Amino acid sequence: MLKKDAAYVSFQTKLSAGIIGLGKGIDKLLNDSANHQDLHTSSLLPLLSDAGKILNGLFFDLSMARRSFIFPYLNKNTKDILEPCPPSEFLFGSDLCEKVKAAKSLQNACQDLKTAPTPQRYKTTNQSVSYKGKKIEEGKQRQQPYSRQLNRYRPTHRKGVESRKGHIPKAR
Repeated sequence: MLKKDAAYVSFQTKLSAGIIGLGKGIDKLLNDSANHQDLHTSSLLPLLSDAGKILNGLFFDLSMARRSFIFPYLNKNTKDILEPCPPSEFLFGSDLCEKVKAAKSLQNACQDLKTAPTPQRYKTTNQSVSYKGKKIEEGKQRQQPYSRQLNRYRPTHRKGVESRKGHIPKAR
């Protein structure tokens, strides 16, 4: 994760250098407009402005991607607080510590306000109950339909006995 974030930081550093250069060019064009023809200013300024918007959008997208790499490592409460924070000079805004501390104190206050679990009101018994709701007495087995042993009516297999029902003896 650190290598991926370092790569994105590198992308953002290069992109910010391009945005700064573009901003300086626009500033120079606007401040020195008396020396240049009005035609050049009116045709170049919208193009440079659009390029700046595109680069700033890309910078914002990279910031949001970096944030999404960090979110899986945060607990749910911290993540819920940090998601709506817009990135500024830092990924989660400049007052990250205060936000996290406020979240922790709120979580601790909620834990204090929670009531203790109430004891179970229902008695548990050792008596078994059938699926029909009838109690089953101890010592008796449940009556289940079709619960006979499957091999009960099958003939036994004995060594030395050659013929069995459904069995054809081998020729010697």
